[in-house]
Amino acid sequence: MQECEQGHGVSVFQHGVDVAYRYADLARYIAGAKCNLQWPRLEQALPMLQALAEHAMQPADVSRYQIYHDCGKPFCRVVDEDGRAHFPDHANISAAVWQSLYPTDTTGHTLIKYDLHPHTAKGVELDEFCALELAPTLMLTAWAALYANAELLFGGFESDSFKMKFKRLLRLSKRILNR
Repeated sequence: MQECEQGHGVSVFQHGVDVAYRYADLARYIAGAKCNLQWPRLEQALPMLQALAEHAMQPADVSRYQIYHDCGKPFCRVVDEDGRAHFPDHANISAAVWQSLYPTDTTGHTLIKYDLHPHTAKGVELDEFCALELAPTLMLTAWAALYANAELLFGGFESDSFKMKFKRLLRLSKRILNR
């Protein structure tokens, strides 16, 4: 994972570390404690995040999953003709790798299996995701990942890409809380 580049000079492992670090800082932000990072635009989502946090796992309990959530990427990395890396079916491959390494950790397996859903799921798949007991943890992880990736992959916090992804997570957070 350390030698597999996710993009822009960041390894798959470093991305996972960034997400776990962001999740822990997000928990501090939600609790109103001193944060180490900036959370631009997030104040508008704070009431929803606080409600999600009431049902989410603590940072210490999910950091291993967050660090290794993309553990299958080195096994499915392909580079297109423009030199961009793609990781087809990486969520399922990562879940399989996790299960082979930690066969009794069903929570970690489920978290990895559904990790990408907040960003991509639609229709029935999205309904299934929203019904998961782990959905609040996965949503807060998705928020952490969005902010971890904002400057490296999306062009910053003011980019159209970031704003679109932000709006999707807002809608999905509301949907989970309405269940």
